[in-house]
Amino acid sequence: GVAPPTRVSLTVAEAEALGRDADLIQAVVPEMQAGDIATQGRAWYVLVLANVWRGRPREVAIQGSAALTLLERTSERYWLGMTHCMLGLNDALGGAFESALAHEVRTSEIGEVIGSTRLLSYSDWATGTIRAFMGDAELGIAACRRSLERSPDPFNTATALGFLGYAHLQAGQSREAIRHLEQAIELFARFRYRHVQGLFTAYLSEAVYRTGDLAAAARRDEALHGTAVPPLQTLHRGVPRSRRRGLRRGRGPQGRVRRLSGLRRRQEAV
Repeated sequence: GVAPPTRVSLTVAEAEALGRDADLIQAVVPEMQAGDIATQGRAWYVLVLANVWRGRPREVAIQGSAALTLLERTSERYWLGMTHCMLGLNDALGGAFESALAHEVRTSEIGEVIGSTRLLSYSDWATGTIRAFMGDAELGIAACRRSLERSPDPFNTATALGFLGYAHLQAGQSREAIRHLEQAIELFARFRYRHVQGLFTAYLSEAVYRTGDLAAAARRDEALHGTAVPPLQTLHRGVPRSRRRGLRRGRGPQGRVRRLSGLRRRQEAV
């Protein structure tokens, strides 16, 4: 596939390390003040990417709109496609599924035009995630598998594995979910991308819980303490309640920590 034509000035790991919005924005101020709109558009995309995983939909919508407005006026088709991809995820997390799928179709169209395997693979796992959110788990599994088959890099592979695991979780296939989520978490630990690593750790905890291994689920839940994952009810704010299953407030991984930890201590005391 075609590699990104220009490096965004701030990497994902660097954006994660900054943490606070004020620091993040300050880091991309030079790009936002640049004379050319392509550089400005890429700077807005950096903010979109950082905030979509933090569960900040309003910021993503505003920043994504700014990025699209600028990038549409340039030849930066790759970054335009990536912006559509992240806006699709943001819409899906808010429950606007048709709009979300339309963004991913646009990502795929741009990928086809410029010959970017990376964009096509991103669009596949994002579409698979959206389908899983909608309750179409089998379609989600198929799309994430397509993403894996043509993944051009380890970061994309890790993301596709993680959401393939989530789709299996929604299909009620806990052991398949565990297998893929464990691979994704291992890869993300190398990338220092804490928000997504924490999200997949939460999914893994849910999958382990559904196998009936409460002690292992408790250990996974305890591992979530101190991670950067936003509350699952925030990230899944638009997902139909029937599809959230145990991911709802008080029933998901973070809501089970004390209860399962206490159960494990009682079991060990026997």
